[in-house]
Amino acid sequence: MANQPTNEKAQKEQASNKPDEQQLKTVSAVGYLGILFLVPLLMFPKEKFAVFHANQGLLLLIAVIAAQIVVTILVPFTLGLGALLYPLVAIGALILLIVGVLNAVNGKMQRLPLIGNFDILKVQE
Repeated sequence: MANQPTNEKAQKEQASNKPDEQQLKTVSAVGYLGILFLVPLLMFPKEKFAVFHANQGLLLLIAVIAAQIVVTILVPFTLGLGALLYPLVAIGALILLIVGVLNAVNGKMQRLPLIGNFDILKVQE
């Protein structure tokens, strides 16, 4: 019986070290907003869920930057018609952003379509 208070105290301490689930989901969703992929990475570096969504946010950022560079290079070679690709890149980025945020808010660790199959960031142990 003397061990019960100690066990309860240890359980409370362990529970207090674990982030609130709703906070984890919210912070992970913020990670899809460009450079803010750093927020879940810095707040919860040991949480697999947060690092997963930070990684997906980083991949989205890299993909959008790469697509914008490619379109910018193509514009002069297509006599300006390549400029029509800018809105397509923006719409694609917006769709992927919405998918990622919805996954994070709903507690899913689902990779983004087309770009989400790479792991740049790892969980700190």
